[in-house]
Amino acid sequence: MAGDVLIFAEHLGGRIAPSTFEAIAIGRELGSRPGGQVRVALFGEKVRGLADSLAGCGVEVLLVEDSALMEYTPDGYGQAAHSVIWSRTASPCGLTESASWPAVAS
Repeated sequence: MAGDVLIFAEHLGGRIAPSTFEAIAIGRELGSRPGGQVRVALFGEKVRGLADSLAGCGVEVLLVEDSALMEYTPDGYGQAAHSVIWSRTASPCGLTESASWPAVAS
C-alpha cells in the first residue's frame, strides 16, 4: 500500500538487533503520513517470542518461521522476503498460530 513502510528485522542469539528498533522509529515517522502503516518482517526458526516483542512496539509483524531459516542464507531469506512482499500486495494475510514457510503470518 502507498505510504507503508516494510522493515526487515535483524536478530541473532535470540535478541532483536538495536538497528531494527532504530528502523522502526524512522519507519513510524515515514508511516505517519496518511494511509501509511509500519510492518516488520521477521524470519527464522522458533522466533515467535521475538515476533511478540516486536508486536509490543505497536507494529504489525509479518512472521515467516521455518527450520530452513534457522541460519541466514541469501536464498532462504530471499524467498521469505519474496513471500512477504507478494502476500502484502496480493491480499491481506490473516493471523495464524504457526506459519509454514513460505506462508506469512501477520
